Amino acid sequence: MIGLGDLKGQPISIHFTFWIMLVSAFFLFADQNLPAANLSRIAADFGMTDEKEYRFLLGGLITLPFFILGGVVSVIYGRLSDRIDRRKLLVTAVILGELPCLLTAFAQDYWTYFVLRMFTGFGIGGLFPILFSITGDLFRLENRPTASAWVGLAMALGMGIGQLFAGSVAHDVIFGLDGWRFSFIAVAVPAFPVAALFYFFARIPDHGASDFASDRPDSRRSSIHHAQNSVPASATTETPGSRDEDFSQPYRVSEAAKQLDATAAAETRAAAMGVDEAPVTADAFKRVFSNRTNVLAFLQGIPGTIPWGFLFVYAVDFFEKSKGWHIEQANTLVLLFAGTTILGGFLGGYIGKKLYSINRRLFPTFCAITVMVGAIPVLFMINYDGPDLGPAFIAALVGGLIVPMTGANVRAILINTNLPENRGAAFGIFNLFDDLGKAFGPFIVGLFILVMPALIAYNVAISMWIVCGLVWVGIIFTMNADEDRVTEELRRRGKT
Repeated sequence: MIGLGDLKGQPISIHFTFWIMLVSAFFLFADQNLPAANLSRIAADFGMTDEKEYRFLLGGLITLPFFILGGVVSVIYGRLSDRIDRRKLLVTAVILGELPCLLTAFAQDYWTYFVLRMFTGFGIGGLFPILFSITGDLFRLENRPTASAWVGLAMALGMGIGQLFAGSVAHDVIFGLDGWRFSFIAVAVPAFPVAALFYFFARIPDHGASDFASDRPDSRRSSIHHAQNSVPASATTETPGSRDEDFSQPYRVSEAAKQLDATAAAETRAAAMGVDEAPVTADAFKRVFSNRTNVLAFLQGIPGTIPWGFLFVYAVDFFEKSKGWHIEQANTLVLLFAGTTILGGFLGGYIGKKLYSINRRLFPTFCAITVMVGAIPVLFMINYDGPDLGPAFIAALVGGLIVPMTGANVRAILINTNLPENRGAAFGIFNLFDDLGKAFGPFIVGLFILVMPALIAYNVAISMWIVCGLVWVGIIFTMNADEDRVTEELRRRGKT
């Protein structure tokens, strides 16, 4: 599979672990956009008739506890990821997220619905750092952007197909339940057997396993987490000059390690075979925030997620009620944008990898440019009023292709600029900032809707991608130095 070369030659259990993990992510994220296709119908069930009121209550206010709880849980799970079996953490996140999702189908009033949606955020927040922590330990440096894109694909497919399904049953009654209610049951129930399969059959690698690994498949297999099969350091030490390690391989080792010869590589790798990873502690969080690239990566997520809040919360209702489009047209336009983001994410990871191999500074530059340029077709899409919807659909295609190109790359940057034992904390904090943007984005847009025309509020929201791009400009000047420090430390330990 594209970008998953590190799985080649691995036991079938490792393949299963990666793919069942993605299936879990699919179902957990599938419920996130279910309400977007049915805001007006959910409002009608709860006795809400005013557009401004129900858009704010169902689209804005309700996102605050959902994402804030998810962000807090993400930090907690990030800290626990190096102390507790990550298999158990992932399964608990799925169960605690999908159970309230299932019960949402039976909510009889707004505040019951509000509380259940809040607790659904537990699963999203807990799953995120576990997904990327395991991914970082399954794939080497040069393959992590594409592997992260596969994880992003599972999330995007879940959100997109979930919303498509919710829209398709919007006006139906299924098993005596309104379509919007049935959609919550349909995406929650399959997640439980998937979680059971993961718990009983997944095989989790050691922290930093891919950093230990050489280019040979047999040495990667020796890194997998089975204590009884651990190889002593003395048995794995290479003799000086026994192999010609290419330390200048693009997207694998930064400039700081390019002068390391094969003899030194053998010595340091041998010395590190018995190193145990330290658990995530408060000191790990201090180290995370001492890294300038981390801080900027966290900050860019706040303005960068606000436009997504509009697109995945308000857009369908806006196109249906304010512009007079049919629900299928509105849903198709948003899902066309969302579907194109999947291709854009993969393309962004591929281009980012190539640019990195040419000049590392081009990597964050590419991310800054794409997120700002991508805002232009989206602004056109929401302001378009012509009778032919063709131009709006073209704008959705172009915007969906360009905007998400930063997605897989920011996660790869966080992996590359953090030591293995700090990655759980780094991704926990990243998800917290990401969730703050997702929570306050729809909430702030909802407040704007209360005091100004919706169209103006939505234009302001999309413009936040330009602010996000400006924050990325700072990463251009910090990433190389922070990555070099990580490489030097891994070289010292022998993990390079």
